[in-house]
Amino acid sequence: KQWYQRRVRGLVSNYENEIVAKRASLIDLLESFRSVKISLGQVITLLPSMRIRQYSISSSPLWKPNHVTISISVLYSKAWFGKGEFRGVASNFLAKVTPGELLSVAVRPSSGHFHLPAELETPIVMICAGTGIAPFRGFIQERAIQAASGRKLGKALLFFGTQTPETYLYQKELEEWEKLGVVSVRVAYSRKPEGDVKYVQHLLLRDKAELIELVKAGARIYVCGSGKKMAPDVRKTILEIYASHTSSSPEAAELWLTNMESNRYATDVFG
Repeated sequence: KQWYQRRVRGLVSNYENEIVAKRASLIDLLESFRSVKISLGQVITLLPSMRIRQYSISSSPLWKPNHVTISISVLYSKAWFGKGEFRGVASNFLAKVTPGELLSVAVRPSSGHFHLPAELETPIVMICAGTGIAPFRGFIQERAIQAASGRKLGKALLFFGTQTPETYLYQKELEEWEKLGVVSVRVAYSRKPEGDVKYVQHLLLRDKAELIELVKAGARIYVCGSGKKMAPDVRKTILEIYASHTSSSPEAAELWLTNMESNRYATDVFG
């Protein structure tokens, strides 16, 4: 009994790290504390409602007007709390869908300014990690189709973060599009870093001169990825680059980026 009491007090006092961070579910807790008596009806009542999953479309309507692709990371790993495996509900369901099955989905417009500029010659900077590459694959695919039809395009940079060369999504497509001159790709491998370059923000620091040049030329900046870590780190890095380049105060840099966010700095974050 005393062990249970100490265990419960420990979980309560360190709730964020022991429960939230380890994704502990109600079932995990009931299995850990088997002396708790609860009916199936009570369990169902306590379970949270299934939330809507939102995925970015990773293809261009110019490719196939009646088709879309999405890019999903299937979550399947050892459970961080208790025993067994943790499997993402939506991603594992979608991974098992077979051709011909029908799904209930809704297509919604992207938020704010998260779309390619109307002026094709406007430079663009795309920054992402993991499946955050999804909308940019659509962006670049569209630019490739436009280039093939003879349209003149502004310069495009893609800063992409992934774990290893084996997890490099759409590598062959991106390399082909790079050969065609529709994008310049910079990749950071977090588990196999090259020198000091481990994450996308390190790529930004390494190539800051080119980034500054494009921003001066009116480039739009797009960021897609984790809203907890990646996007805030990218924003902080861009602030540092601007402040250093212009000898500005942190307050002046923040004002500059806030103004950029009104029409030239767009984010699509998750998590």
